[in-house]
Amino acid sequence: MREDLRMDLKGLSELNFNLKKIGSNAQLYAAEALVKEMVKPIRKAAKKNVPVRYGTLKKAIRAVKRFDKARGIFRHLISYTQGKGAKYDGWYGRLVELGTDAHSVKKGIRKKTTSPGEGKLHPGAKPHPWLRPAFDENWRIALDKGAKKYKSIVENIKGLKGKIARYK
Repeated sequence: MREDLRMDLKGLSELNFNLKKIGSNAQLYAAEALVKEMVKPIRKAAKKNVPVRYGTLKKAIRAVKRFDKARGIFRHLISYTQGKGAKYDGWYGRLVELGTDAHSVKKGIRKKTTSPGEGKLHPGAKPHPWLRPAFDENWRIALDKGAKKYKSIVENIKGLKGKIARYK
């Protein structure tokens, strides 16, 4: 089951008009700055909501930047690092969020020596939502932070010229 959390900002036509005067890269910088600022309170709350015994998951929560060139959309996804190369492996984040059903845990599964019927029955785990409540409780705060960042970008629109060089 995949759950997407999404916020849309409207009324940015004035900002886009002013940024077009500077150049197309200024629009990318402003969009990234807005989204980056808005994701901070949700990420902080998500880390706070993770149950104490899942310390590695708490350390693995990150805001990952994505840019869809085809649609021109910046996204910061609140997710967790996972895999062999990750410093903190939070692969079980979804299991904590959604819980698990009862399932069999076979003895010696890594050695491939089990025969059918061996093993124990795991009772499952209750869900401990940590990401969705973080979004539900903090989306208004995120919008307020985005509005403040928007205001500062509009006020300092001429100061963007030096910061947009990295998008060229």
